[in-house]
Amino acid sequence: MKVLRYKTWEVSNYKDETIEFDADGIDSGFTFNFFNCENIKVAIPKKIKNFMLNKCKRVEIRVEQCVSMGEIIKCERIKLTVGTAVPQVSIEVCHQVEVFATLESKHRVSVVTTASQSCSFKYPKDPGTFDPTSEEAEDSVSVAIPESFLSKLVGGKLATTPEEGID
Repeated sequence: MKVLRYKTWEVSNYKDETIEFDADGIDSGFTFNFFNCENIKVAIPKKIKNFMLNKCKRVEIRVEQCVSMGEIIKCERIKLTVGTAVPQVSIEVCHQVEVFATLESKHRVSVVTTASQSCSFKYPKDPGTFDPTSEEAEDSVSVAIPESFLSKLVGGKLATTPEEGID
């Protein structure tokens, strides 16, 4: 089902499809909600209010710009690409979520995770910081978002630090 209710697109139970929204029919007050979708590709080409994926698997979604936030809840194998900006992406109870930023958006997106595993943030390096003619030079960076944290009392206050890996 794909239905527009006032300014909310509700997409549910789509499988093995590509969904493209028409830029002329979208404005910055629109909300996009995806439920129980599997193996789909989604493109949202204009600024929107917010988006949410709930219980989705193997979804590739490209959001140009978001005014509020994006939520990814109880999902697996999600690839989110942010074109211009998403102030906050909330990832809750998920497995294997990759957030891809562009040169324009890499400083205009933040990621908050809760009870999620194998999440990462990928972004391009700034021009001039790598040799584009070298086959060994990487033009992007991939950073794993920590799943584990170490908390202990330091000077009478609880200090928490992310753990890169457990030995």
